[in-house]
Amino acid sequence: MQTKKLPIVLGGLVFLYVLLGALGPISLSPALGPSLGELARFSALVLFVLVGVVWLSLTVSKVRRRGRDTAGSAERILRERYARGELDCAQFGQILNDLRGDLSLNL
Repeated sequence: MQTKKLPIVLGGLVFLYVLLGALGPISLSPALGPSLGELARFSALVLFVLVGVVWLSLTVSKVRRRGRDTAGSAERILRERYARGELDCAQFGQILNDLRGDLSLNL
């Protein structure tokens, strides 16, 4: 399922949950335990939470992938510049450390 469709599914599940809540409990028989309406509302709530967790995890992983791709492309460009002779070894090492997050001063 695409991440663009998940908010629509979540909205539909919220609507279903509200609709089932508005209908009230549908009791089949007191001896059968929880009514069908209560089970349906609980199932809708569990489904809503599961779809929300899936949507959130897909969104977070997409953001993380985007961050890794950016860092990888920056290192690739840096290596190309070094290969063309635009940077010397010291400059290459310093910029590479900066890109990888090592911002300590080299004194």
